[in-house]
Amino acid sequence: MSGVKYCSPSSTSSPPRKKRGRVDQAGSPLEYPYPSDVNVANFVFIKLSGKSNYSQWLEDMECLLKTNHMYDFVDGKLKNRVQIDGSSKKMEDRTESDWSWKRSDALVKAWIFGSLCEDVMDVVIGLSTANDVWTKLKSTYSTPSAAPMTNPNQAKYVPLYRATLNGDWKKAQQMFIVDRDALTCKLNDDNESPLHVAIGTCQNNHFVKELLDVITPASLPTLLTVRESNPLHHAAFVGNARAAEMLVKKNQHLLFLPDKKKCLPILRAIMGSHIETFLYLLDVTRCHISLSEEEGCHNPFEGVNGCTLFTRVITAGLWGEFFRSLLHS
Repeated sequence: MSGVKYCSPSSTSSPPRKKRGRVDQAGSPLEYPYPSDVNVANFVFIKLSGKSNYSQWLEDMECLLKTNHMYDFVDGKLKNRVQIDGSSKKMEDRTESDWSWKRSDALVKAWIFGSLCEDVMDVVIGLSTANDVWTKLKSTYSTPSAAPMTNPNQAKYVPLYRATLNGDWKKAQQMFIVDRDALTCKLNDDNESPLHVAIGTCQNNHFVKELLDVITPASLPTLLTVRESNPLHHAAFVGNARAAEMLVKKNQHLLFLPDKKKCLPILRAIMGSHIETFLYLLDVTRCHISLSEEEGCHNPFEGVNGCTLFTRVITAGLWGEFFRSLLHS
């Protein structure tokens, strides 16, 4: 998303110069916590890519926020007291309190933004507070009991959706025996197939393997979401390197098929900062690059694709690995 400026705690204006009251070990006012030294990667292990992995992302993010006493910022309980108190405080105290709250709220927004894939970021860019972002993500991606759907034809697949999310292959297999079309059905309004949903959990790769054993390689490029993401796009999107390996083994053409935004799987991986998945896709893309010359396929190293990929590689600090891989081609 060119031109988008991400929220950063350091972007807030400096506080007024005055003698501070009680502060924590980091020198932050105790009124609003500011645990800026927290390593988010120790808590949140996936990037939110859509409805299929929202529940897992939510569990990780809630653990991060509650452990560091920041959850009240997202659930709306800890509001900016300046807006609530009005003129009940001295101007100097109100200014510092306002700055302190905004700094802590910006930190929480930065944590959330760093755990979102690019398409999901499009949904929340421009929202003011962490609570606004949290609420929007919940309303957009939450699936409290079953796959969100407006198509009545999808209702019969609710049990399959649940079995796929839970990685229950035995139950799903029984449904596939009765209804062969269920292997490639659309489970929700994102048009995600059972394969997409299983990949998106990042935990049910045994389920992915079983599906790939019964789905024909030629049908994989036809399994597209509303974003025209094939299963390999989805694996790259969520950083599921093991699923990516299984998919490429089945059909190497997936490497060179663009989605709705003209992105190839390798670009989706680096856009989501999924380094392991990106390096794997870089290696196999190089090995099978001749397939990019076939009709409907695109070369990730040429033209606009190449420029975008090179820019992302440099930004991610992976130029060395990228250059060494190309030297071996």
